[in-house]
Amino acid sequence: MTVQVTLLPATIPAHVQAEAPSRVREFNDDNSTAEGVRYTYSVKPSGSLVVMRQDSEGHRIETVFGPSAWEEVDGDVSGAIG
Repeated sequence: MTVQVTLLPATIPAHVQAEAPSRVREFNDDNSTAEGVRYTYSVKPSGSLVVMRQDSEGHRIETVFGPSAWEEVDGDVSGAIG
Protein backbone atom coordinates (compact mmCIF):
# COMPACT_ATOMS: atom_id res chain seq x y z
CA MET A 1 0.00 0.00 0.00
CA THR A 2 1.05 3.56 -0.46
CA VAL A 3 2.09 5.54 2.60
CA GLN A 4 1.01 9.17 2.39
CA VAL A 5 2.51 11.75 4.75
CA THR A 6 1.11 15.26 5.06
CA LEU A 7 3.84 17.67 6.10
CA LEU A 8 3.36 20.87 8.07
CA PRO A 9 3.78 23.90 5.76
CA ALA A 10 6.50 25.51 7.88
CA THR A 11 8.74 22.46 7.44
CA ILE A 12 8.89 22.67 3.64
CA PRO A 13 11.57 25.02 2.26
CA ALA A 14 10.25 27.75 -0.06
CA HIS A 15 12.14 26.46 -3.11
CA VAL A 16 10.64 23.01 -2.63
CA GLN A 17 7.13 24.45 -2.21
CA ALA A 18 7.58 26.33 -5.48
CA GLU A 19 8.59 23.13 -7.32
CA ALA A 20 6.08 20.80 -5.68
CA PRO A 21 3.32 22.73 -3.90
CA SER A 22 1.62 19.63 -2.45
CA ARG A 23 2.28 19.00 1.23
CA VAL A 24 1.64 15.28 0.73
CA ARG A 25 4.63 13.01 0.19
CA GLU A 26 3.82 9.57 -1.23
CA PHE A 27 5.77 6.37 -0.93
CA ASN A 28 3.93 4.29 -3.51
CA ASP A 29 4.30 0.53 -3.90
CA ASP A 30 3.01 0.74 -7.46
CA ASN A 31 5.61 3.29 -8.59
CA SER A 32 8.56 1.22 -7.45
CA THR A 33 10.80 -0.28 -10.13
CA ALA A 34 11.33 -3.40 -8.01
CA GLU A 35 8.67 -6.07 -7.71
CA GLY A 36 7.31 -6.96 -4.30
CA VAL A 37 8.07 -3.59 -2.68
CA ARG A 38 5.84 -2.58 0.20
CA TYR A 39 5.95 0.63 2.23
CA THR A 40 4.82 0.76 5.86
CA TYR A 41 5.20 3.25 8.67
CA SER A 42 5.52 3.46 12.43
CA VAL A 43 5.29 6.31 14.89
CA LYS A 44 7.91 6.23 17.64
CA PRO A 45 7.25 7.33 21.24
CA SER A 46 9.11 10.57 20.45
CA GLY A 47 6.55 11.38 17.74
CA SER A 48 8.98 10.69 14.90
CA LEU A 49 7.44 9.05 11.85
CA VAL A 50 9.49 6.29 10.23
CA VAL A 51 8.63 5.13 6.70
CA MET A 52 10.01 1.66 5.95
CA ARG A 53 10.50 -0.20 2.71
CA GLN A 54 10.17 -3.97 2.54
CA ASP A 55 11.45 -5.88 -0.47
CA SER A 56 13.13 -9.19 -1.24
CA GLU A 57 16.19 -8.07 0.75
CA GLY A 58 14.21 -7.30 3.92
CA HIS A 59 13.19 -4.13 5.75
CA ARG A 60 15.07 -0.84 5.62
CA ILE A 61 14.30 2.70 6.67
CA GLU A 62 13.29 4.82 3.68
CA THR A 63 12.98 8.13 5.57
CA VAL A 64 12.27 9.65 8.97
CA PHE A 65 10.19 12.76 9.72
CA GLY A 66 10.67 14.55 13.03
CA PRO A 67 7.68 15.03 15.34
CA SER A 68 7.18 18.65 14.31
CA ALA A 69 7.45 17.96 10.56
CA TRP A 70 4.29 15.99 9.88
CA GLU A 71 0.61 16.23 10.77
CA GLU A 72 -1.05 13.20 9.20
CA VAL A 73 -0.16 9.79 7.84
CA ASP A 74 -2.17 7.16 6.00
CA GLY A 75 -1.17 3.66 4.93
CA ASP A 76 -0.13 0.34 6.41
CA VAL A 77 1.25 0.36 9.94
CA SER A 78 4.49 -1.59 10.28
CA GLY A 79 4.53 -4.73 12.36
CA ALA A 80 8.11 -3.96 13.37
CA ILE A 81 8.67 -3.27 17.07
CA GLY A 82 10.59 -0.21 18.15
